[in-house]
Amino acid sequence: MPWTLPEDRSAEDDPWVAGWWRAALSVLIAFVGPVMLVPSPVEAQDPEIVVGSPADVVDGDTSTIQALLSDPGPDGISLREAIIATNNEPGVRVVRFGPGLRGRTILLESSLPPLTGGGVTIDGDIDGDGSPDVTLAKAVTFERGICRDDERGCGVSVASSGNHLQSLVLVGFGTGVSIGDWEPTSGLPTPGRTFSDISVKGLVMRDIGGLGVQVGQVYNDQCGVYAGYAEPCQTSYRWADITISGNTLQAYAGIKVVISGAGDRVEDVTVADNHIEVRGGDAGISLNVANADGAIISDSVVAGNVIVGPASIGIDVNTVERSRNSRIQRVRVLDNELRLSAAGIDYCCQGINVHSGDETPQIHPNVLPWTWPDGNDVGHIEVRGNTVTGPLVWGISVFAGLSGGARNVVHDVRIEGNVLSSSTPSAGILIMTAGNSSAFGRTEPETNRVSGIAVVGNRISRGEAGGSTFADASIAVIGGWNTRSGSVTDVDIVNNVLGPPGTGVMILGGDEGTTDSQVADVDLVNNTILTGGAPSLRIVSNENPDTGTGGNTVAEVSALNDILWGPVSGEVRPSMVRTSVVQDPAFAGLNGNVSGDPLFVNAATGDLHLDVSSPAIGIGTADGAPATDLEGRTRPPDDVDAGAYQFTGPRAPATATGAPTAAQPTPTPDPEPLGSVPASVAPTDVPASTSPSRATATTAALRGSSPEAPTGATGPTPSAGQASVPLVVLTATLLAIGLSVLVLVARRRS
Repeated sequence: MPWTLPEDRSAEDDPWVAGWWRAALSVLIAFVGPVMLVPSPVEAQDPEIVVGSPADVVDGDTSTIQALLSDPGPDGISLREAIIATNNEPGVRVVRFGPGLRGRTILLESSLPPLTGGGVTIDGDIDGDGSPDVTLAKAVTFERGICRDDERGCGVSVASSGNHLQSLVLVGFGTGVSIGDWEPTSGLPTPGRTFSDISVKGLVMRDIGGLGVQVGQVYNDQCGVYAGYAEPCQTSYRWADITISGNTLQAYAGIKVVISGAGDRVEDVTVADNHIEVRGGDAGISLNVANADGAIISDSVVAGNVIVGPASIGIDVNTVERSRNSRIQRVRVLDNELRLSAAGIDYCCQGINVHSGDETPQIHPNVLPWTWPDGNDVGHIEVRGNTVTGPLVWGISVFAGLSGGARNVVHDVRIEGNVLSSSTPSAGILIMTAGNSSAFGRTEPETNRVSGIAVVGNRISRGEAGGSTFADASIAVIGGWNTRSGSVTDVDIVNNVLGPPGTGVMILGGDEGTTDSQVADVDLVNNTILTGGAPSLRIVSNENPDTGTGGNTVAEVSALNDILWGPVSGEVRPSMVRTSVVQDPAFAGLNGNVSGDPLFVNAATGDLHLDVSSPAIGIGTADGAPATDLEGRTRPPDDVDAGAYQFTGPRAPATATGAPTAAQPTPTPDPEPLGSVPASVAPTDVPASTSPSRATATTAALRGSSPEAPTGATGPTPSAGQASVPLVVLTATLLAIGLSVLVLVARRRS
């Protein structure tokens, strides 16, 4: 029965009833009404185009989507027709493939037209099992069309925003997927374009002759060094929110993000969980500014990828060739596995590069006048949790300048928790400036700089096999190599384990004709260095003076709580070393140092944990030491051990002479995550962190763990569905209150 006042009574007859009635209506209108007016969230359904023909023809009406659906031609809708129709009628579209194409190959007669309309998803997973069911390959009569990448053409080209490629197989193209502008021959490029919200996921690429995935400006024949012009194209393009994940690539080079136009920007790019087989000697993954002026790459992640094969470089973060005044900032290289080989490569292999002002103008020697890679800035870079193996030239390198570049800087780089294993005796981690301007007739000093480098919790081992080598040391710090007025400052080397053979840590002021360069403020803290007879610490201001090296300096070097099990050489002085275990007896008894076998659990098998009788136990100082050891164990402030591993078993009782008594070694605890390093040994710009387990990286986890994330966030933003739950509860509660009031009114009336 409807809720009304009885016919023989009105609200005016009973003010109490009228008041409650108005209150009840107010509750219902104020709270329930707005909720009822809000429509329930309904997920929008994207219009679908189903490709049913394996033929690469255009015989349907592609003027609009509806026209194509109404008139697909005699053979049904082809992929080429679907792309043309979506370009002619931009909007959010989904292109799928019919059941009849499962397991089929579409043979393309030429490169597909680029996606210019935007908002298109092409999904090749027909049966919903997460793997591709459709293959794109080239017909015998294939023509590359407008794709420039050699005669092999391009697979899929993306030239607008909001596009997503997933679950396709691409075979035999010159470039698998290209993401960027597409105006190769139509005059100067249109400046200011944006390419955002783009993903490439779950693709399989085989026999790709060039790049698996390319992000960047496509060749233009009217400007830029590749077309023979000294100045870059004036583009100011922007690439943002791009995800390349879960792909399997077999290509000459893997994934390259490279910008070459003046003012170009790349930001928020994620390259994650890809398996890349390099088959030609180029890089596995590159984030490069090349031949640009004032360009920027920032806030990007390379994580969880596996790179195998003969790659000259595993991962390259670099401003290269003729780049000027460009920057790479806030890039993380996390938990990647690089298994590199040297087959057919002259200079192999470089593991992970963080460089500023690299390479030289002679790469394009006929493009005049030459311009130099000057004034570039690479900083706030994290290289953590990676494994690099192979015949390495170096495992991880940090360079400012090379072959002529001047005024380039690299700063605030954290190299943490990496495992580097080389079959050659080359550098594990190499930090230096370089120049080589004299070879190209440049007379001004390069003045390249490296500063704020933290090398924390890494494990480095090297072999003695032949191959390309550079700087025979597990960690090499060089103020300048064939350069002038270079500097490397503020380097912290903490909690590392450096195994034999070869030199442990080498510090050179300059080498190969370098002049007026310096290394300053290098701190070694709680490292375990075992060299097999080579120097554990070597310092030389001027290496190879017969090449013209001179006027270089090394200053403010200290070693604290280290195990230096190998002779020290060069300019190492006793005052530099404190509370450490040293092989050289001349250092014993000074500054708390002791000399004697460090007594590792089993050095022959690489177990460099401390035996219970080790003289390294308890000799360290907490002042300046990291709070935890290499495996995350706390270092008690009053009982700090020397070396990277804190002994955790019961201490051996002291004898009358103060020497520990012999005892059986305790079992080695299972490794734990790497611990944090206190601010005293960590760069202030990159917060110290505890390394996660080496689980496969995911895009969601990466985006949620950015070191530059805004402060104040307390948790994930709820989705619309999540937010509606408390809203529904509140609505029901208020409705119940309102109905209760009405019941009271009715009872009061009766």
